[in-house]
Amino acid sequence: MNSDYITLSKIRFFGHHGVTVEEQERGQILEVTLRLEFSLAAAGRQDDLSRTVDYQVVYEVARAILEGPPRKLAETLAESVAADVLKKFKLVKAVEVEVTKPAPPVRFAFAGFSACVRREQVGRGKKDAMGSRAQAPQKRRAVASDAPAARKVRTLRALHGTPKL
Repeated sequence: MNSDYITLSKIRFFGHHGVTVEEQERGQILEVTLRLEFSLAAAGRQDDLSRTVDYQVVYEVARAILEGPPRKLAETLAESVAADVLKKFKLVKAVEVEVTKPAPPVRFAFAGFSACVRREQVGRGKKDAMGSRAQAPQKRRAVASDAPAARKVRTLRALHGTPKL
């Protein structure tokens, strides 16, 4: 398993997201931290931006959502950013997105609220942005009556390199 990643920490945006009318009308500062998991080896060896993910483009993906149309939940913002990052960057195997409201309008003192999601690319047997697992194609199992024929076909393919149908 690859443990390489890049992190964009506490990017600040101003958005009109929230459940309360006050949040939607006045707006508030939101912070986003993104952790993108993918191999950094080629970019590191070749010192080549085209072999990695340009974090300026990642910023623009997050900005379109955080400064975009109002959403009620930070969870929705995090899901949307994760889905768009995975869609835009096929190189990224997984992304973790944390959306923080540093000072939500509540009647108690605390350091802020965060919603954090981790999503993986579809098609690698991992969870997609909606939490579903990609299904691997089912192989047909030989039944007793065609087992000898199947063995013969496998043997012929092995000997002659015949492509599978």
